[in-house]
Amino acid sequence: MVGRKRATGPFLPLRHPVGAALGLEQPDGTAHFLLMTQKPPILEMTIEGEFVDPPQPPRVPFGTKVMIWSAAVAAIAVACAVACAVALAALWLLAFMIPVALIAAAVAYGVFRYQMWRSGGSNTGRTIYWVRRR
Repeated sequence: MVGRKRATGPFLPLRHPVGAALGLEQPDGTAHFLLMTQKPPILEMTIEGEFVDPPQPPRVPFGTKVMIWSAAVAAIAVACAVACAVALAALWLLAFMIPVALIAAAVAYGVFRYQMWRSGGSNTGRTIYWVRRR
């Protein structure tokens, strides 16, 4: 075959005897059954059918760990951004409410002074009665 390189080095694929006997492998020796060339794991079992050594859980790949940590950092960053946005909105509303409260206080003071003026000027000796109307 022209243009195809043969694999070299420690990962040189071996010819599997079953694949070669059935004609499933190429004649130049490159194997299609790479996983079949590796030895299967040894399973030791007792007569009762239990494993001698429990199987080890598979390790989490490094890329998966990095992805999980980056997702956690991103979630914390989003939570901080939302908290900052809420605080900024509260300060923005407060900035608009302070002038309204000052104007309301000035109007209330003006109404109070007007009532004092209507009742005679000063409150020396006089009691202002607030009448509640129903």
